[in-house]
Amino acid sequence: MKNIIRVLLAILVLNMVSCTNTSETTSKLTEAYLADYDSIIAYREGAGRAHYLQLVALFPISPFEIYSIGSDQSSDLLLEIPEVPGTIGTLFSTPDSTIFTAAEGTIVTTSDGDTIQSKALEFDQYDNSEKLHSGRIEFIVKAFQDKRFIRVWDLENPRVAAFPGYEWYDLNPDFILTAEYEPLKTPIVVTVPTSMGVQDRVSFTGKVTFEYQGEKYELLSEGGGFLMFGDETTGVETYGSGRYLYFELPKDGEKEVMVDFNVSYNPPCSYSDVTTCRFPPKQNYLPFEVLAGEKYHH
Repeated sequence: MKNIIRVLLAILVLNMVSCTNTSETTSKLTEAYLADYDSIIAYREGAGRAHYLQLVALFPISPFEIYSIGSDQSSDLLLEIPEVPGTIGTLFSTPDSTIFTAAEGTIVTTSDGDTIQSKALEFDQYDNSEKLHSGRIEFIVKAFQDKRFIRVWDLENPRVAAFPGYEWYDLNPDFILTAEYEPLKTPIVVTVPTSMGVQDRVSFTGKVTFEYQGEKYELLSEGGGFLMFGDETTGVETYGSGRYLYFELPKDGEKEVMVDFNVSYNPPCSYSDVTTCRFPPKQNYLPFEVLAGEKYHH
């Protein structure tokens, strides 16, 4: 999913570069830019958001305990969802591993389509286990600090169609900014708040420097050109815990990047209470109104 948005951003940047020969600010909004912008927003409001609106549960689990998951009222992890088996299976965790065992007669598959009976789950660099599938249900184990959670998706969750969406600011070329990206030789580790109500340590691997209305500003970035930021609209017209933004990293030996606040968006915890969002560090607060990107309202 992140790769899709990076491809769209790369196209957006190329179309921005093609219009830098003129000094007219509004010339940034070329037909090509507008088409790519529409694609990014359509993705954010479509597949990108549906992925989180499909979430239905985030269950904490403790090590050395066996948890049953299913629609039976006796299940330790209860899923009150139509068509879900009484028991999908059980999970057992140690501090180092999690094993899933499918219930007899229940078909559970990996993302590759392989049917499993019992499996030690593999985790990726983001501390997410491989995803398992059972009918309309998908689930993973999410490691967060020293805790583990079961995250469950319902692919037919009616919330996807019912969610009204958020408004966006009108496109504002003043917030399409040329910036300088600098990778950090030593990552800066900062403690940030999260939607889980606890602090998390984030490793920032780069920084972007840009000028706005004659003043210079810096934002810390994570890998892949990911930014979290707050500004003077935060908690007023935009989400109270800040917004997210991706930018296209420069090629080797180059520094210039485009930071387009028009494609900044709300973190998924703004519309789902079973996500695990991190929020911007205080270093990434901008002391002006970023009148671009996604707004927030209930």
